[in-house]
Amino acid sequence: MYRLLVQADGTPIDAVVRSVTPTVSGMTRPATVLLKPATVAGLTPGAGLQARLLPKAAAGAAATVVVPDEAVQSIDGRDVVFIRTAKGFEVRPVVVASRSGGRASIASGLVAGQTIATRNAFLLKAELQKGGDE
Repeated sequence: MYRLLVQADGTPIDAVVRSVTPTVSGMTRPATVLLKPATVAGLTPGAGLQARLLPKAAAGAAATVVVPDEAVQSIDGRDVVFIRTAKGFEVRPVVVASRSGGRASIASGLVAGQTIATRNAFLLKAELQKGGDE
């Protein structure tokens, strides 16, 4: 049995896999997975979802934070995001687990609920690199 982490607008929703097609095409490797969400709150009919299959035992892995790919910037060879603070933004190093479909899964460095710069984060990076305050 697997648990499924479904990302709907960045909000994780637990779901249980109810069934999987018994065969997968060797050429394109598609499979159909039927899942039952624990809640329907936050789900919109017809909206796209990003899902990642996780073994049930990997409960800690379900805490992965997913952010828009454009929020992750590279400074001195390190992946970082800009966290909003009372005084503006500060640089926070992160470890990116994977990137897909315009999203980046953050393995460490962020906690769910933190406010980050997403669109135009590169402007903060440019300001930092020209000697501006963080």
